[in-house]
Amino acid sequence: KNNLTLFSADLPKLENCAKAHEFYADAIFEQYRITGDKKLVSEVIEHYQRSIEISELSYYSHLKLGSNYADFGFPEKGIELLSSAVRLFPEKSDPNFYLGNALYRNAAYQEAAMYLKRSIEYAPNVVDGYYVLSRTYLELNNPDSALVIGRQASQLFPANVIFRDVMCDALIDLDKKNEGLAHLDTLLMMSPKDEAYWKKAIGLRQTFGMIAQADSLYQVALKTGVVFR
Repeated sequence: KNNLTLFSADLPKLENCAKAHEFYADAIFEQYRITGDKKLVSEVIEHYQRSIEISELSYYSHLKLGSNYADFGFPEKGIELLSSAVRLFPEKSDPNFYLGNALYRNAAYQEAAMYLKRSIEYAPNVVDGYYVLSRTYLELNNPDSALVIGRQASQLFPANVIFRDVMCDALIDLDKKNEGLAHLDTLLMMSPKDEAYWKKAIGLRQTFGMIAQADSLYQVALKTGVVFR
């Protein structure tokens, strides 16, 4: 009927096949993603782990389980497994990115930056590495480096609005509020229906005492069709 029934039928005949356990875990994870049923988590973990036990070179089982461990409530296990993936696949971008992201989410920013830089080195055309690295630099109180990464990424991915947001934050940290707000205003033109960015643009102006500009921007947002919640 579907992937779940297919792989559940295959598994008893392929008990020692790493890919069979990976595919079955994928199917269970999809059910978890749809239903949110936490009872499925232990089965997802069990079969990804079994895939890795059968073959330590189960690349995608490392990545899928390692990157989702934090959402399952086990961030330290995710970092441990992704660290193993980096050792096993040292010149691959994804293990470095997922480990860096897991460390970032665990507030280990200095260590995160090292792996995120490697992920960009191995895959220079992937957006996520630049974004998380720039946010990591902001958390490290290093807005200059965040700005460098934001500008570099903005040139590589000119249609991607998230780097305007990064550059806004970095410039404000550098006491260059007008330059920061200019990036934020450009972002509003690029993503005119995003309520969160309008709130940020209005809220920052209120914080800076630019009340008339904040009120004017609020009226523009309403005319644009933004619905504030």
